[in-house]
Amino acid sequence: MIASHHKVSLNIDVTPESAWEILGGVSGVDSWLAPISACRVEGSKRYCTAEGKEFSEDILSVDHEHKVLRYAIPEQHLLPVQEIIGEMNVRKTGTGTAIVDWEWEFQVEPANVRYDRKNGLSRDRGLDKKLKTTCGLRPNRSSH
Repeated sequence: MIASHHKVSLNIDVTPESAWEILGGVSGVDSWLAPISACRVEGSKRYCTAEGKEFSEDILSVDHEHKVLRYAIPEQHLLPVQEIIGEMNVRKTGTGTAIVDWEWEFQVEPANVRYDRKNGLSRDRGLDKKLKTTCGLRPNRSSH
């Protein structure tokens, strides 16, 4: 498994308090995150439904003073990643509006994908065969 880390910052034309009211409340993810169709919180667990399936999140901490939410998603069905650890932080700009920093890391299995101009795309565990049958690509039979 390979660790991957990402961060997105978004300037929002609301006060940090208004932004934190939504994020720091923990529930209601379904109102602002497109793939989530339902959400409920029970204790330190958040249960989200996406594409008709439910997954759980561990709420690691909610710091209202510093406006920081930390969570973990050990398993989910939306992306081919595992062990997601995320943090959302709301801070104030010089003009009084909010910046939301969303940072997360996860574990992903390496793809071992190679592209050969002559032979096409190849991957261990049969991706090359699947692409050949569905997309008409010719698999690369060379060793990696």
